Amino acid sequence: MFKFIHIFLLFVCLFCSTSIDATNVSNANKAYKEKRYQQAIKDYELLSRTQRTASLYYNLGNAYYRTGDLTKAILNYERAAKINPFDRDIKFNLRFVRAKLKDGFTDEDESFLMTWYKSIINVMSIDCWAILGIISIIIAIFGSLSYFFMSSVTIRKYGFYISSIGIVLFILSTIFAISRKSVIDDNNYAIVLSPIVYIKNSPNKTGTDEILLHEGTKVYIIDRTFKDWYKVRLADNREGWLPIHSVEEI
Repeated sequence: MFKFIHIFLLFVCLFCSTSIDATNVSNANKAYKEKRYQQAIKDYELLSRTQRTASLYYNLGNAYYRTGDLTKAILNYERAAKINPFDRDIKFNLRFVRAKLKDGFTDEDESFLMTWYKSIINVMSIDCWAILGIISIIIAIFGSLSYFFMSSVTIRKYGFYISSIGIVLFILSTIFAISRKSVIDDNNYAIVLSPIVYIKNSPNKTGTDEILLHEGTKVYIIDRTFKDWYKVRLADNREGWLPIHSVEEI
């Protein structure tokens, strides 16, 4: 009895949480349509604490852009692109806002194979790849049972083929799900938030100023060993040190 009540309460909490999130999204979208952009930003930021979806970050980026905050717009477009890198609207807005930056750095070119691989893993979400993996292993089990326990040679042959296909699909879907999660959880890219900041040759304030960066520039974090400094790499492969507070991870 108590177990049933516990399960029932879990479902109620899940339903209420989903309903609240849907209401908050609706309120944020309404604020944006009514051009109350600061309120929309506040609502979207609140939602982003519990949700990580491309559409949420895209809308948040649009709201920031409408208020003239190009840096935060880029940050959220980048977050949206990390989740859904082939969305045309996200890519267009990101290129459009990047063109307004003072620093003309662009993303590093990827190899054809890497682009092709990413296009595959981004066909579906992590959950969809996981579901496909579960279905595939069920198919593999069904095929194996047919192969080992059926007397008909034809059925056993088909069972072998089905189980083989199921195993291959399970392995691939698992790899793609892990790869997809790895891409989304990769926090090594960051956006410069400070209006002006210098990349230094050492992780301290007395280090030599080497490269001047402006807000909105994308960097890659390659070293986190120092408390208040990140070692970063630019798109042109130059490296140096930036204060942690001057950037925000994507």
